[in-house]
Amino acid sequence: MATGTFIFTFEGKSFPKYISVYRNKLEVKTYIKPVILCFKCFRFNHSKNVCRGKERCEKCGNNDHPKEHCAIKEDLCLYCGGDHLITDRKKTSNLIKRGLVTAALSNPNSPNFELADEKGSNGSRSGGLGDSDMETF
Repeated sequence: MATGTFIFTFEGKSFPKYISVYRNKLEVKTYIKPVILCFKCFRFNHSKNVCRGKERCEKCGNNDHPKEHCAIKEDLCLYCGGDHLITDRKKTSNLIKRGLVTAALSNPNSPNFELADEKGSNGSRSGGLGDSDMETF
């Protein structure tokens, strides 16, 4: 699908404000990869198709019952403890914008957000991932 978007990778920590592509001056903007949330274990950076974790309750994080049978009646975020579910796009997007999810993903000691092996069954980095199996924020 043609989107009119190019993704370039630059070496180093800085990049130019503009580049020339086929004699067209194009503004360079930072690309931020969408954050993927697994709907099985409710951790980030993988989908339920490649999840190696146990299925967890969306409200409390325990793996012995689904959300519908949770003793916690009010919505509770597994990440920040706020009064919303981790699947609430607006609230989770705010956490992402503030860099809190990125910080958790880069911290190997963070128990709530372990990274899964992102390789799909066909060996590709995104193989086997379907839109119905993951949510991007």
